[in-house]
Amino acid sequence: MFILKVLQFSFSPDPRDWGSSLSPDLIESDDEQYKPLNSIKPIDRLRLVSLRGLGNAGCLTVLIAGLLTLL
Repeated sequence: MFILKVLQFSFSPDPRDWGSSLSPDLIESDDEQYKPLNSIKPIDRLRLVSLRGLGNAGCLTVLIAGLLTLL
């Protein structure tokens, strides 16, 4: 029974049979969010840590402190 359900919903190995266009020239509605930003400023050499890095370190600190309090 399980094997029949898996076979019923599996795609064919050929992506052309899936019904979508594989042309690299096709423009989709969400293509803008995947384009690289050209307005990014060059890396500031005086800044050692980025805001994202500080946020990640802060999150890890809170998680580790929470786990340690559970011990």
